[in-house]
Amino acid sequence: MKELIRKHLPSSNDEDADSMVSTSTRGGAKLTQQEKSSILARNLRAMDAQDAEGLLMSVYTSVGEALRRVSTQTKVLLDVTSSMQPPPTNATSPIASPPKSPGLPPKSPEMLSLDAQLANGSAKANNPPRIAVHNTQQDVQEELSQALDMSSLLGQAVDTAQNQITRVLKVRNEQSIRLPQERFLRYFTLNRLFADECEAVSGRGSQALRGVINAQISGFVQVMGTSEAEKVAGILDSDDWNAKDFTEADEKVLQKVLGSMSRDPPEWTEGRKAIWEDIGYSPERTSESAEVEAGDKAADTNGTSTPNTNGAVATGTKIASKPAYIDENRFILVRSAIQLLPTLDHFLSLTATLPSMTSSISSALLEVLKTFNSRSTQLILGAGATRSAGLKNITTKHLALASQALSFVIALVPYMRECARRHLPSSGQTSILAEFDKTKRVYQDHQSGIHDKLVDIMTGTSQTHIKSLHTATYDKEGDDQEEDGEIDSPSPFIETLTKQTLTFHRVLSRHLSEFDVGLIMRRIAEQYREQWVTAFKAIEVKPNSAKRRGTKRLVKDAETFRAKLEKLEGFKEVGEEVLEVVRGKVGLEGRKDEGEKAVKG
Repeated sequence: MKELIRKHLPSSNDEDADSMVSTSTRGGAKLTQQEKSSILARNLRAMDAQDAEGLLMSVYTSVGEALRRVSTQTKVLLDVTSSMQPPPTNATSPIASPPKSPGLPPKSPEMLSLDAQLANGSAKANNPPRIAVHNTQQDVQEELSQALDMSSLLGQAVDTAQNQITRVLKVRNEQSIRLPQERFLRYFTLNRLFADECEAVSGRGSQALRGVINAQISGFVQVMGTSEAEKVAGILDSDDWNAKDFTEADEKVLQKVLGSMSRDPPEWTEGRKAIWEDIGYSPERTSESAEVEAGDKAADTNGTSTPNTNGAVATGTKIASKPAYIDENRFILVRSAIQLLPTLDHFLSLTATLPSMTSSISSALLEVLKTFNSRSTQLILGAGATRSAGLKNITTKHLALASQALSFVIALVPYMRECARRHLPSSGQTSILAEFDKTKRVYQDHQSGIHDKLVDIMTGTSQTHIKSLHTATYDKEGDDQEEDGEIDSPSPFIETLTKQTLTFHRVLSRHLSEFDVGLIMRRIAEQYREQWVTAFKAIEVKPNSAKRRGTKRLVKDAETFRAKLEKLEGFKEVGEEVLEVVRGKVGLEGRKDEGEKAVKG
């Protein structure tokens, strides 16, 4: 069996690589066994994926055929020996010998020894030496025992073959766990089929071989997790944080992930080539290359076609990017969020092909999600994107898009969790499923931090304009001159504040869900209420000075504040309260509609 395997292995000699110096140094001596083993291991590691796969196929085919032949011969031998009947015993026959089974050496009759003959005197004609006649039934049992020994030889042959194969697999361990996903699954299938055949032939479990295979699966999942996490971090670092179109190819991947909640998509189990079909030298088409192509196509169509905006806001000639949808929820996504989808698809597909490793696969997937979350935190809330992607600063748009990316993952987590639950054994579900829930909460906390930042931006902007309010001299404007006309425009800081607030709301509406926009704007409205009601209360004006120019401007500012912002969620009540405070200060209670038409006009 060893020779059968050895003839398929690469050479254990390194004559082609020997230099004249090394040859002379050895003095022409033959390689030691240790040197040969080292050269063989090096040559095995140097094989590319396709050659290594071909080697295993050749070895497994040869060994499998040899084992089947030995198994067949053993069964035939057992059938023959078990059907043998003792021949009739002839007492007068000088020799009695049972027939022998095929393949077994004939037994010689047991003759009397020379000493026995001498002790009994010379042989006499009327008393010839008797030949010992064996018990026929005992001979049959001995032959059966020999046949059973051959059966045990079959088990020994299987053990020898598996031990040799295990050594080969261990030598190529580092190369195997770094194979592309399609290649590794073929490698796994090939080894599993061989292990199954060995068990079927010998009836023995192949614990050592299966142990190596399972260890390599764990190593592959770990390497894949590390590789995907690094890739995700790299994509985030290079992301320009602009919205991208969600293409049809992206939609197909998304539907596979969503569908995995209840069943395994056919592409995961039926789309792979059979083990006997060669996939060639071409490297596996990676998700990264696919996404780059999709991104290039999307870039080519920008400005040349009008995608369905699905209700997204369009300003001027700039069309909002095509969103993704999960149920009824819309998501405007950046490139890094879209390119996360193939990674999720790869991990989840492994749970269908390697269900026994679902726990390890889920852990690796969760690590990738944690990397996406932590790295995006550094880039946006930590302003790292100003260095990695060359952004001048982190704007409202960048924060909104980061929030959308997090919302997208949050929406996907229940689907991924359910896919993992379907493949997990009952005993190991609790801890892994709890990790999915924990990861979702971490994303939600991150998103809350982004929303806090958005609220802080407008609160800080508002506070800056309040300083301008404090420096305004409403009670001195125009001295004591009265003016019957209306003030044409509000103070510049009120105009700027309302414009900035409306722009902020427009950006949020373009990128965030209606629910999130409403939540953020209500929080900002409460901050505005506290800031501006307090600020206007602190303004000092002379009593009964409603017709003074400065007082009219104060009223104009309050009316503009309400009129411009009242359509925003939560701002109508704030505007009315601010205007009520101002009118109360200048003695205009009960005249709430005064000047509103001019403001709205």
